[in-house]
Formats: sequence, C-alpha cells, structure tokens
Amino acid sequence: MSKDPSDPVERICRLMCRMEGHEELVGFEGDPMWESFREDVTQILAELRDGDTLPSGLCVFKIDK
Repeated sequence: MSKDPSDPVERICRLMCRMEGHEELVGFEGDPMWESFREDVTQILAELRDGDTLPSGLCVFKIDK
C-alpha cells in the first residue's frame, strides 16, 4: 500500500484482504481485490453497538445521522 487511506472502512478492507493472503491491488471483477471485502466490513461494523469496547481498548460511539 503506497499511502495510508483516511477511510477506516478502506483500511479494514485492505487488512482483511492481506489477512486472506491476497494482494490488495490485484484486479478482481473490475476493482482492486480489497474492494471485494467492503460489503463484509460494512456488515461487521453495523453490528457494533454504542458503548461496545473492543479488545484493542477502543470504545464504539455511534453518531445518529
């Protein structure tokens, strides 16, 4: 990865891609491989609840839009 993307969803997608042993920028269905993880990451993040504490010590605070 050439630079650290500011979008946390993209960073998580890229991480999951690497964890699965794939190159992030390899083409897959017309997009970079990491994009194929976006739906899964979005669903995972949607399951987090306000006040959840993650193993890393981060605490979730949801903002109503």
